[in-house]
Amino acid sequence: MADNIFQSIFRGAQELFSKDNDNFQGHTVVPKKDLSNLSRILTGTSNESELHSDWTQVENQSTSDFINEWSSNYQTDQDPVKEQRAKATLDTTWKLPDDAKNPLDIASSIFDGDSGFSKEELYQYGANTGQIESGYRTKVQNGGGPARSYWQVEPSTALDLLSNSPALFGPKFEEMFSDKYGSDNMSAREGLSLMTEDEMSKILEQDDELAATCSLGTYVRNRQR
Repeated sequence: MADNIFQSIFRGAQELFSKDNDNFQGHTVVPKKDLSNLSRILTGTSNESELHSDWTQVENQSTSDFINEWSSNYQTDQDPVKEQRAKATLDTTWKLPDDAKNPLDIASSIFDGDSGFSKEELYQYGANTGQIESGYRTKVQNGGGPARSYWQVEPSTALDLLSNSPALFGPKFEEMFSDKYGSDNMSAREGLSLMTEDEMSKILEQDDELAATCSLGTYVRNRQR
């Protein structure tokens, strides 16, 4: 009996890791369908509908929690229609583009530990937000609106964060952005906070690192309230 179980586990592992899996920030991510395949092998079920996958349940709960926070702390209007649309967007097959990975890595490092967020959680929040807001297809808001970047950050929101939440933009922020936006007598945060909305709009469209930081800063600040 023990030999049969071991053989099933070994066979399942071979099937699982022989596939090309996506890479998420240096870690192998196993697609949900592969987890289901492994579960069927180990449990002896032949139909995916027979399974009650713990992985799927955890993923769904995590997605639900994120959408609730996105709706209340990012989108802010808590519109059920938008929430359903966001869930449908995340439930599709999508991939984080390469040019979004480093900006999210930087932004999640800046706020790591703030408001109870871990770096990994912040990274996933940013990845999900970009998929919902732009699908990683544009950095300009549809319909001529002011929001910019994959994360559709509004210039007024970025300026409000920089001006009224200075505690969020401390040494880690300055280390990343002082060369770009600071000066001998002014920090990067202070320099950016003095910009007009038009100036900030252009920067958010061009500087993915700053845009990702402002995007995640919105979650961090609003969770504190």
